[in-house]
Amino acid sequence: MDVEKMKDGAYSTILWLQFFPEGTDRLIWNNTWKAQAIGDTCLFQFRKENPIQILPVRRSTDFNNHPPLIGSGHSQIEAMREWEYSGSWQSGDDFFIATDAMAKWMLEQVENGNKPDLTLKGQLAQKNGTTNFDQWIRSLRAQKEIRDDDTTVIWLKAL
Repeated sequence: MDVEKMKDGAYSTILWLQFFPEGTDRLIWNNTWKAQAIGDTCLFQFRKENPIQILPVRRSTDFNNHPPLIGSGHSQIEAMREWEYSGSWQSGDDFFIATDAMAKWMLEQVENGNKPDLTLKGQLAQKNGTTNFDQWIRSLRAQKEIRDDDTTVIWLKAL
């Protein structure tokens, strides 16, 4: 066990997302969202199948093996202002939170003019969603379309 590495603490990517729907006590924030993100877990916002926001990584070529991370071993609170984002949303918008391999795949799809939101919604909405999603990811990996790394995705639909 590397004692020096243990002293450094643990490191992680993070994406925190908060919605302010109409009627909340923050009137000027109606139908807005606020996020804090560091690392290569990404937020994708689609409106009518068009990407509105993609953050914090904005190009597929920016993914690498050394993303900025937040560590437990020292305070990084001051730097967190650099990781703040905000936007507005409308009913029907789709939000996806995706970890690195899935986020890179989604960005590549957007850059190539494809609609990854439709593909993901199709995969996630199936009755056997977990099994089908797993098989789909295995297929993408076998075809070398996605890295064999984190492929977590969360889909949120604004109502």
